[in-house]
Amino acid sequence: MVFRQCAGCKINDDRNNLIRITFAKIKGQIVINKADRFIFGRSLYLCKDIKCRRLFANPKKMKHYFASRQKIAVGEINLDDNIIEEIIK
Repeated sequence: MVFRQCAGCKINDDRNNLIRITFAKIKGQIVINKADRFIFGRSLYLCKDIKCRRLFANPKKMKHYFASRQKIAVGEINLDDNIIEEIIK
């Protein structure tokens, strides 16, 4: 079991129980990393609690989160609106 921390509520849980959102630096975009495929890049994990998902469903907040950890400009990060909808549902 590999534990990761939810970026919203800071609870530790098995990474298989969390939603993994990754900034794929090669593509320059944020994607939801499904269990059946693995994308390399800086990631954050969210638990399945709706409060945590809504907290990071803000595009500006998510872009700033990844930009600060990758030391790149916020404008270099592409975020599709479908990603936000997938996080909330």
